[in-house]
Order: sequence, then structure tokens, then C-alpha cells
Amino acid sequence: MPAHLRVYSSEPHPMAHVWVESVGERRVPEIASDLLTFSELLWIGLRGDLAPLAPAVAFARRASKLPLAGYILIDGDFPRVGELDWPDAPVAYLATVPDYETHAKAALARGWKVISDLTDL
Repeated sequence: MPAHLRVYSSEPHPMAHVWVESVGERRVPEIASDLLTFSELLWIGLRGDLAPLAPAVAFARRASKLPLAGYILIDGDFPRVGELDWPDAPVAYLATVPDYETHAKAALARGWKVISDLTDL
């Protein structure tokens, strides 16, 4: 069964499927609510300042008992590993700008897949 991809960003970006409110912690409930509409196998993409929220988003997806293929962090900092039992699925990292190349190297060191574009999944 093929997995779908849903990319969340707090600012306009060509890869983003959904822009979420960029103020405070309202972002996690907004993403969680949107994820409830996808009952199929899903890759969750979190871009920029949303990437560190992956554990909270993962918790919401697990609570919904909906299938998850993994996470894609795009041009963002890492969540703390082990936070809320995250990662609970494969993680991939995509650096689209040179500022995040060091993050891509650190992702490799963590055993995460580093991709050059979203077709690499």
C-alpha cells in the first residue's frame, strides 16, 4: 500500500501542503486535527520551526490509531530524541537550503535517512 505525504509549515513554502498558525502551541492541535482526516498510511512532514514538534504530533497520530509510515523533517532543528517515545517510526531529513547541511550530516549520524528530494522516499 503506497503512503501519502502531508507536509506542514508555518510559512508559505512550495513543499507545504498545509500552512498552520505560527503563533504559540496552537500549531500542534491544528496539525493533529488535520491528520485525523487521513486514515491511509501517511508520511508526516514538518518544515522549519515545526520540525521540533514531531514528538507531540506523533503522540496525536498514535492516539488516533491511524497508520504512520514515518516522519520527514525539512530544514528544521531536531526534536529531542526519546521525547514522548519519539521516534516511533522511520525518520528522514531533507535540507533544501545550505544552512541545514550540517543538520543533514547529524541526521545521518543518528541513523536517519537523508533525502535530496521528496521522491527519494
